[in-house]
Amino acid sequence: MYRRPAFWLAILILIAASISGWWLWRGLYVTPPRLNFILLTVNKEPQKILSGEILALHPKDRVKIVEISTNVPFNLFIRLVARGLDVNALRYEEMSLSELLPEKNVFDHYMFRIWIKDRNQDLGYVDWKVQPYADDWLDKADRTIDAKRRLVMLERSLRLLPEDSQLKRRLLEEYKSQKLWKQAVRMLEDMAGKDLDQDILLELLDVYTAMHSKDGIVSVLKRLVNLNPDDLEIRNELAEALEKRGKLKAAAKEYEALLRRMEEEDKLPVYKRLGYLYAKTGPIKKAISYYLKALKIDKRDVNLYYNLSYLYERNNQKDKADFYLGKAIGLKSEDTESRLKLAHRMIEKGEFEKAEIYLTQVLKKNAKSLKALLLMAQLMERRGKKEALKGIYKKILLQDPKNETVIYNLGALEYGAGNLDASLNHFKKNRKKPTWPLTRPGLLLNCGRGMSNLTIIYLIT
Repeated sequence: MYRRPAFWLAILILIAASISGWWLWRGLYVTPPRLNFILLTVNKEPQKILSGEILALHPKDRVKIVEISTNVPFNLFIRLVARGLDVNALRYEEMSLSELLPEKNVFDHYMFRIWIKDRNQDLGYVDWKVQPYADDWLDKADRTIDAKRRLVMLERSLRLLPEDSQLKRRLLEEYKSQKLWKQAVRMLEDMAGKDLDQDILLELLDVYTAMHSKDGIVSVLKRLVNLNPDDLEIRNELAEALEKRGKLKAAAKEYEALLRRMEEEDKLPVYKRLGYLYAKTGPIKKAISYYLKALKIDKRDVNLYYNLSYLYERNNQKDKADFYLGKAIGLKSEDTESRLKLAHRMIEKGEFEKAEIYLTQVLKKNAKSLKALLLMAQLMERRGKKEALKGIYKKILLQDPKNETVIYNLGALEYGAGNLDASLNHFKKNRKKPTWPLTRPGLLLNCGRGMSNLTIIYLIT
């Protein structure tokens, strides 16, 4: 029997509806629901996200959810849930995330977990990490005039992005510009870490120097020396820093390590420093040896001769002390005190001619030098030159007219020469009365322990 086309169309529709109903029923109630992926666009660029993945977004990104791929027919009863974010709005139109953020604060950091649910059943989730870039913070810092607000903002930015090197550097420069040295030190020490970085250590050295931290300077210099033992400039800085810190023995060791790495022609200043340091800390022989090495290179440095003279005297080597003191005054003509000292020493040793040369040099510069005249008087007495001695006494009296000792000695000299009237005249000026008769006049002149206490003691026998 012939059937009309409408009949067969109805049959096909019925079959399709039955199959569709069966498929829909099976998809909704038999087959377990499954999330495949979410497809969205970020600034027009497609992004496919699988369940459990994290998507990093910028607050100003424009986002639209294009597809939620599941095995649920027509995504019936499929919904998105996120705390603090109206994510479903993005299913219908492209929007800037900043419009959906709480209080539209684009400088906060957010982590939104977006659940994909079938009715109340969780099919999976994706995480959206929404935060500004380091450049946003840097731009905001540059536009912030108030220094305190800028500092607070930069510190907050680094707490939120602790690994960002640009923010670290910008905050460090802010600490330095505001002279917040302790904060800068903490930051640089953390940046230096266990793997020593020379550039960071040099910057740390500058900060410790700015805050006048001697311990900090020494600490950094030690690390720099360990990092590069052959860097002579750094090792020299370490030696100088230890010296300023009062750690003289440690400084001497660094100078000696420096010497071993230096060319011979460059060693002079280090020899001098080591001579000084060992003169302060001992042993004296080591100080002398370094000064002698320096002297071989620089024979015109008068201080080397003075230092050697001083050290030899400390070491009870008076002849050598006198030798180097003599060398010193040969270079320094105006040094009268050392000439007086040498003259006194020569008189004690019986080297009268040398003593007279030194005293003559002093008196040539200052004819009124009482110390030189007193020593010259002692010298003339020791040499038995009584006429010269009388002349010296008269010069002394011109400087010190009431010196009873000199007056008395002059009287004794005149008496010994048979000039009784002159002798009596001197004794009348003196309150001390001589014992008569005076026989065999003699004089004992003595210089006290120091040149400042130079005096004349008389004795008549």
